[in-house]
Amino acid sequence: RIPKRGEKDEDPPPCIFVLSTTLLVLCCGLTIFEQKRPRISIQSFAYTLTVEDGALEEGDDSDDDDDASGLLPWVGGRLFATVDEVRVSVSQQTHPPSVRLTVALICRAVSIGFHPLIPRHFILFLCRRHQHRLVKTFISTTSTSITTSLNMSSSSSATATTAAATATAGIGFIGLGIMGQGMVARLVSQGVAGTDDKPLVVWNRTPTKCQELVQQFPDATIVIKESPCDVVRACDVTYSMLSTPEASQVVFDAPDTGTLAGVGEGKCIVDCATLAETDMQRMEKAVTAKGGRFLEAPVSGSKGPAIQGSLIFLCAGDQTLFDQVKDNGLQAMGKASHFFGTSVGAGTRAKLVVNSLMGTMLAAFGEGLALAESVGLDPNTMIQVIGQGAIASPMYALKGPKMVAQDHDPNFPLKHAHKDMALASEMADKAGVEYSVMNAAEKLMKRARENDNGKLADLDFSAVYEQIHIDSSSEFSDKRETL
Repeated sequence: RIPKRGEKDEDPPPCIFVLSTTLLVLCCGLTIFEQKRPRISIQSFAYTLTVEDGALEEGDDSDDDDDASGLLPWVGGRLFATVDEVRVSVSQQTHPPSVRLTVALICRAVSIGFHPLIPRHFILFLCRRHQHRLVKTFISTTSTSITTSLNMSSSSSATATTAAATATAGIGFIGLGIMGQGMVARLVSQGVAGTDDKPLVVWNRTPTKCQELVQQFPDATIVIKESPCDVVRACDVTYSMLSTPEASQVVFDAPDTGTLAGVGEGKCIVDCATLAETDMQRMEKAVTAKGGRFLEAPVSGSKGPAIQGSLIFLCAGDQTLFDQVKDNGLQAMGKASHFFGTSVGAGTRAKLVVNSLMGTMLAAFGEGLALAESVGLDPNTMIQVIGQGAIASPMYALKGPKMVAQDHDPNFPLKHAHKDMALASEMADKAGVEYSVMNAAEKLMKRARENDNGKLADLDFSAVYEQIHIDSSSEFSDKRETL
């Protein structure tokens, strides 16, 4: 438990962990070091070591001969960090018999005010028995994780080693929109992220979406960051799912706070949005230039498949990264993942082919359904007939009844469907491919998107059916109440 501000400094509430015959107590207030009363303690049955007012004092509660000689004296300074969270994990091993305890302090630096000869600041960790050691862990001016591991074996004394955030690096996710909400929920529900060992680290342009995720999974370890940069810095692998090329560019390129600003050596970015292939290629170049790895992974599927974990990932880029995520993150969020090679842009091209065909199919289905209604046929009976023949489609079975009932609750917004079809049309022009049927469907989607000041744009792309009736002059279309 992290003590709250205002609690007595003389006796801060401890975090207590029992391992074998050793009791380890880590005491720390919300502030690690303050100018007046710097204090952080490691206690065992045998002694208590406390740092106070510039001096090291040892209180020996037993006949143990161990002492703390050789430890460096305290160098005073003003407040420099706060503790956001304390995490603990325990693992056991049979050969040789041992227990490994990992204590992680998730810290945020506030200000730097120490002696100029000490460029960074440290947390004291003391191991029990014969190998008392002072372990220094440097803290940067951004949020970071300080991890100390104690290996306790029956054949040797306890020793301490320190490592930076990699031991508790999380899985990052940027963008909790219609698709991102379902995808990130799958990462948690399938145990890929959201644990103490692998926290889920999230950011969204609308912060309330992050809070809703925490409420949805109250027992999960979910960390909300203030910027995409913070997410990337806290994670080994970060997924991104943003709705439009414009949003993607703003979030990726923002100086100091954007996704790219957080990329460093070994950081991995998996972008799941549907963008132009030139956008993906530009991002890959920028990420790899900073020592990171990049995978484009646009998805085939909408809100329902995202919630159900049945998306299809169409990937290209870093093969090692694909192999790393395909059997955990991608498997948790999807039913299949395909790798189209190391040339970034291939995954996006595959996605545009799929989505342009899907949009064209729905537009044609809408025209057929409108014709059936206009000549007096029962539309629901016609949906059954279509579903029993060679042109049966899960999309027709799902969307058809809703189109008849004017239920266009967005799973895949029409404006996004049109965006993908427009990108596909541009791709076809560059490739010199005859695209007249799909171009006609794209123009229909565009009219629907622009209709009545965008009235249909935010609805599901099945709302193109309303535009078909608006464009029609049949008696039925004239009577049909448009949205």
